[in-house]
Amino acid sequence: MDILKRINLLLEEEISLVEIISLINRDCSKFLKGAGRNELYRGTKDHKEFFFKGTVRKDRKPTDMPAPITKDFNIEFEEEHGVANIRNISLFASGSRATASEYGKIYRIFPIGNYTYWWNPDVEDLYQYWTEERTILPEAYKNTDLIKAIKSDNEIMFVCDEYYAIDANFSKSYDYVIDRLKYGSSK
Repeated sequence: MDILKRINLLLEEEISLVEIISLINRDCSKFLKGAGRNELYRGTKDHKEFFFKGTVRKDRKPTDMPAPITKDFNIEFEEEHGVANIRNISLFASGSRATASEYGKIYRIFPIGNYTYWWNPDVEDLYQYWTEERTILPEAYKNTDLIKAIKSDNEIMFVCDEYYAIDANFSKSYDYVIDRLKYGSSK
């Protein structure tokens, strides 16, 4: 698809690249500062547009993980970290485009406003880890060093209400937006 067709698609969505940049800089400043220029991805089959504002479901059902294992993890996680139903209230993301692509169209995501995040340095995907190790290790999760979490390419659970998403494959327009965001450190 040539650049003119891409621009026309954006115009049909009634939002300009300048508006997208403004929204992300205004609403996602905490994330931009914490993540630096490190890219966070999510795959989804629910969207096709270039840019959207998503709402995080608070009643998420596991895709692959058996419900009883998710329930056990949630209970142990709450005992360890004080966050209830973490696997059901989180936005899942990864620094890995390949991992995100397993779940659908790849978007670069930006949590809006305040958020917390949790990740395990040894767990790329909890379901895969559980099938191999038969353990869930909620005590090994931490909520520090977002840059390291993203660079690990492991699953990251974000507790937030909303997020913005930009089609990660919409290269020229995507690059234009990304180059104009106000980042923090990019260690």
